[in-house]
Amino acid sequence: MNALLPTLLILFLSLISQSVAAADSIYICRNGIYENRLLSAGLELTASDLVCDSVVFSRPTKQLKVDFAEFAQSHTVNTVFIMSNDEKKLATNKAMAPYAASSSTASDIIRIDVATGQRFVETPLSILTNLTNGLTITLQYDGSKFLSMTDSTLIKTRQNNYVHRYTFSEAKARQNNWLATIPSKVRLNMLTLPGAHDAATGSVTTGMAKTQSLSIGDQLAAGVRAFDLRPRYNASSEADIQLENLEIYHGLIGTGVKWKDAMDVIINYLKENPTETVFINLQKEDASGSNDYSSTWRTSIRSYLLANKAHVLQKITTTTSLSDCRGKVVVVSHNPYGPESSYYGTVYGGLTASWEDDATFTTTINYTNSTAICQATITDNYNATNTSTKQDYIRANLDAANSDKSTRWYYTFMNVAWKLFGSNPSTYAKTHNAYVHQLLQSATYDSRLGFVFYDFCGAPDYTYDLLPALILQNHKYLY
Repeated sequence: MNALLPTLLILFLSLISQSVAAADSIYICRNGIYENRLLSAGLELTASDLVCDSVVFSRPTKQLKVDFAEFAQSHTVNTVFIMSNDEKKLATNKAMAPYAASSSTASDIIRIDVATGQRFVETPLSILTNLTNGLTITLQYDGSKFLSMTDSTLIKTRQNNYVHRYTFSEAKARQNNWLATIPSKVRLNMLTLPGAHDAATGSVTTGMAKTQSLSIGDQLAAGVRAFDLRPRYNASSEADIQLENLEIYHGLIGTGVKWKDAMDVIINYLKENPTETVFINLQKEDASGSNDYSSTWRTSIRSYLLANKAHVLQKITTTTSLSDCRGKVVVVSHNPYGPESSYYGTVYGGLTASWEDDATFTTTINYTNSTAICQATITDNYNATNTSTKQDYIRANLDAANSDKSTRWYYTFMNVAWKLFGSNPSTYAKTHNAYVHQLLQSATYDSRLGFVFYDFCGAPDYTYDLLPALILQNHKYLY
């Protein structure tokens, strides 16, 4: 293994060991050369054996042992999750039943809570034989941080035996890829996803438009999984406009972030973290007069998504699950961008039928203008500068999402717009982020909260703990 491999990766991955049956063949690859070894019954691979390029062994027949003794010297390991990438039934999950989800009693997760002082966990793997897409091992540590390793390679030998190939590299383990721990059968509308309102404003210096302090890449690494992106054109003539110049705005203020660049960051993250999914709330930011160029906006959005369709969800349905979404962006647009022959025609993901301004309202998410998918309730009262009034809007929508077990979606926008006198997004974010975090700590909510968009996600001075608290709302699906 490359000497530059991060220490944390070595500590975790090099300590995964496997009990194998007598006379099983183990192939250890170093510098591209596989060494064939025969192991006696019960012998485990040692840490030094696993410090290599990759290991191939026959399918598990006894136990998988995850040893984190050395890792635990500097971290508190809370839970170990072992997930079948094939959605095999590993445990009973009653939390899905209220949503009438398919296979609502089956979870593809084994959850092992770690006792104080525990240094390894073992689990039988007889139920995991014949996996076609391997398994994902995740440590939850230091409260709400995650570290996952995904094995997704299965090799069929000339003797028609199957072997698993674990490759140890930086791309196989990522911090905060927390959706790796959620069963694949969980439907999209059952999740609580922390979202960044006007996500691309991290580098903006104008106070009225700055609603984030982290870049999109840093937000992804912190665990944000929903992004509010508002691209528009601002040019002297339509003929001069190219996709590369489509910029994300917040109102009249340009962020300096191109739509293409923001999406490239997201899609590259998904390529490196195939267990994750990212939701995009897309709209064309307000523009008028000669600088609008609606037709070019539609063409640019459509052409980019088409070029990256392998990492874009084709169509949302009422039963769309994490299994359908992993490694992909899910786009719901306020504005149509269908083919030139029909702007309201087929889009990727979905299209909102309407979007009211500064209001709480219900709309329909469509596949085309006339094909409804589901209802969505949105609170977006961004001019509610009275603190108690705004918090009433927020709480009412979170309460509704928590109690509703239908296919309806919920969006809650916690932000307040800048005003010339007395209203600053930064000030309100400190107040409302703390308020929602307190709500979550009160144990009032035991179900989904939907898409929760807020300002200054993951920023230390803006109730950083709100982000992991929202993520933890999804843990009810883990058994």
